[in-house]
Amino acid sequence: MSQPAARQPGPTDCSEVLLRVFEYLDQELDEVDGDRIRAHLDSCGDCMSAYERDRLLKALVRRSCSCESAPETLRLSILTRITGNALIVAAVLIVWWLLAASTSAEYFAVADAVLRSWFGKLVFFGSIWAVWYHFLAGLRHLYYDSGRGLDIPTATMLGWVCIIGSALLTLLTVAVL
Repeated sequence: MSQPAARQPGPTDCSEVLLRVFEYLDQELDEVDGDRIRAHLDSCGDCMSAYERDRLLKALVRRSCSCESAPETLRLSILTRITGNALIVAAVLIVWWLLAASTSAEYFAVADAVLRSWFGKLVFFGSIWAVWYHFLAGLRHLYYDSGRGLDIPTATMLGWVCIIGSALLTLLTVAVL
């Protein structure tokens, strides 16, 4: 079986260059492809014009958007989704533990050891926080549904109440357990 030939820098058609210009701008190409695109740009005025236009557009977007950060309410919405998905890990561990208990003593010992390990404790501690966070975020959304708290300062403050409140309730829950 023969080895595939290595790509050599050489002629590149305009359609390939125009399709890959953003990869080139972002420096995502390997050295050979980057050299091929650069050589084509140096020899083709039309492609160089398109490259310059895209480079300027990218610079304009970067300059225009770099000072803006994601709104706090968006960050909290993403956090809610992340914690909801993280709860799935805890649910899978609990189901695995229950299935192991119904299978054999040896298998249960393995599952129980995982749940009692630092990893299991971390997952369940995080899950307790996620449950409290979801509970408080749900209350926050009920408040929003009444038409109140929709202005940015109040929404931001309520988001922080959810985070701090869930942390305090988590610590209280762990202290009680």
